[in-house]
Amino acid sequence: MPSAPPDDPPAGADGLPDAGHVAGKRVPYADVLTIRYQRGTGWPFAAVGSGATAQVVLNPTIVGGVQVDDPVNFVTGDRALVTSCGGGQIFTTQVAGNVLTANGLLNATAFQPNGTVGSFDSRVFNFDRDFITVTYYLQYKADTNPDQPGRLIPVLMRKVNGSATPDEIVQGVERLDFTYGVQFRNGTFKYLTASQVDSNSDTPAPPPALPVNCAPPPPQWDTSIYGNVEPKCLWRSVKSVQVNMLLDSVDNVYDLQQADQTYRYTVDSANYQTPPLDPTALMLYNGVQNGMIAGAMMRREFISMVAVRNSNY
Repeated sequence: MPSAPPDDPPAGADGLPDAGHVAGKRVPYADVLTIRYQRGTGWPFAAVGSGATAQVVLNPTIVGGVQVDDPVNFVTGDRALVTSCGGGQIFTTQVAGNVLTANGLLNATAFQPNGTVGSFDSRVFNFDRDFITVTYYLQYKADTNPDQPGRLIPVLMRKVNGSATPDEIVQGVERLDFTYGVQFRNGTFKYLTASQVDSNSDTPAPPPALPVNCAPPPPQWDTSIYGNVEPKCLWRSVKSVQVNMLLDSVDNVYDLQQADQTYRYTVDSANYQTPPLDPTALMLYNGVQNGMIAGAMMRREFISMVAVRNSNY
């Protein structure tokens, strides 16, 4: 069997497995996507006072005598997230029923909770209990088929809030790539890799482009603290995410002709590809082996486009 290349760098301190070519390891060279969001309805509020001395009174929405917002779930010490179209603020709380007393602001110079919310649908969320982090990645598992000793199956995994036991979503996902639709400041729109978005440019570094490509910073951006150069600011201009997945049939289909095994994966420079004639050989992806045995499987690409709300302030 051909030798495998060195693994790509292991994941950071986020609970993901290192990349490798054995069961339990992350599939090398596949992308990882982490999504963070605030779940739940939150609660409308009225504030007495301002800033670090504010008292926030939660007013869950009642329709026909029935509360349509989530049950209030605050206890003393939970962090509250106050949001409006003008900004947001996180503060630790003292809790008495539906009354939250600010007990230390995350940023004393940023958006302040106060009694004037204007026409915005300003709401309070429980940042500790309802802020969710979900990570998607590919991981190898051992094939339990006795006719396929030593074979690895690539599986799409989902890890929620750093859980030690991730969820298995679907088997047979060999490739996973994300590109990000970014609207530049001049109105042009391009799909970039994560590293290109990080560098604020679609041109190779060095040097990285200045934030000239980015939309203006949000109103709460404090140049006295953060300076005039906002690193990685193109992430604020991401309007959509394109997902490319290459799936296989997991089990071998022995009556497949070689021509039937040809597949297209548009992320690679050579779109139309044919697995090695030897089913025990390793697959090549843009000339790089990632440890996946070719087998005699059908492979098909699936593409999805997801719009995201961004730069809304």
